[in-house]
Amino acid sequence: PDGSKIVWKRGTSFSPPFSLVLYENGVATDVEGAPSVFSIPAVNDSGLVVFNVDVGGDDPIVDLMLYDGESITTLASNGISNSTPKINCHGDVAWIRYNFFISPWVSTTMLRVDGRTIELTDGLGEPQVVGLNDHGVMVWMDWNGQGFEIRMWEDDDTTALFEGFTPVLNNLGDICFARWDDDAGEAKLRLFKDGILYRLPDDGTAGAKCAINELGEVAWLGLGDLVSDGTIFILQAIQHKGDYDEDCGITLHDTQALVACTADVIGDVFSEDDRCRVFDFDDDGDIDFHDFGAFQRAFTGTSGTIADCVPRITEALCSEEGGGS
Repeated sequence: PDGSKIVWKRGTSFSPPFSLVLYENGVATDVEGAPSVFSIPAVNDSGLVVFNVDVGGDDPIVDLMLYDGESITTLASNGISNSTPKINCHGDVAWIRYNFFISPWVSTTMLRVDGRTIELTDGLGEPQVVGLNDHGVMVWMDWNGQGFEIRMWEDDDTTALFEGFTPVLNNLGDICFARWDDDAGEAKLRLFKDGILYRLPDDGTAGAKCAINELGEVAWLGLGDLVSDGTIFILQAIQHKGDYDEDCGITLHDTQALVACTADVIGDVFSEDDRCRVFDFDDDGDIDFHDFGAFQRAFTGTSGTIADCVPRITEALCSEEGGGS
């Protein structure tokens, strides 16, 4: 989530084996001893990586694995398919367990917390595509007999939210997902935020998939008539001038950031931190005495004092001081 680590699977063709790759400190390295990766892996800020491995050959048997930077351990090996894993900053792992050995097939939403594996659904339906945030809240899509709906699990309670599929969520509880549009004859992407549903603009493309970060910013992919005809969209948060830490106040913390940003500005180039633009009050491409004066006039002293402002980041969920589920 903080961009310091990226994981993916890599191969020389479209067929296995696929190596597990960890990108860190500017270097991409194949994880030594990792078995062939089955689907897309996931990583948290501590460097814990979850991935799955096809162990069944012609049979749909997939094991779930964890790499902690030194060794690889098995989290789930039960003779069926453990797929689409997600991991949060506490090391909690969510996935969908499929049983394709019966017809019709069934699946179960799974959660592993503090070494305990929990079944969140009864294993009779078809939950798919799970999402997990740092508060331990989960979302997934499930078939209700007529169509797919998004369901949320929080504090041991499961709630059916609305029609849709392929959900992702952030720590604010915002959910980005797709919904079939009968008029358009294709899927369109939606954003659920603060109890309101929004349709994301698509420029005539079909909604494919989306991602959402802890600022509530959204990126999504729209597909045209051809597979190669795609468009990337982004909905970016706009900061209040002077509020570098986005706590809805212009305080001493922002003053410290202003000093650091000023040291990094050379001419009209924001060399180290593009967020320094929040101190460019007159939007002339640099930070100078005019901006210092504007900052002093805007200073509020405490957080939460900017009108009509919602704090973007209010806590560090997995800091060294905190943590745990």
